[in-house]
Amino acid sequence: MSADPRLAQVVLGESRARARPGPADDPALTFTVKTADFLRILAGDANPATLLMDGRLELRGDHDLAPRLSEMFGGPSPY
Repeated sequence: MSADPRLAQVVLGESRARARPGPADDPALTFTVKTADFLRILAGDANPATLLMDGRLELRGDHDLAPRLSEMFGGPSPY
């Protein structure tokens, strides 16, 4: 059985992130978002915080990482 093509994991390192297909074994944070909204985040046309407040982004896990979502995808740092 192959992994769901809509599932991906982002592994964060010291200075870069890598995307891999399939779910992570023990994720620190998971988020669920429609593909169109995810693409808008990547393009810089959507703010993850706004999507979260609008109920279009769901988070599970370490919510302390949530403020860094925008930064992880090329947006400005919240710090």
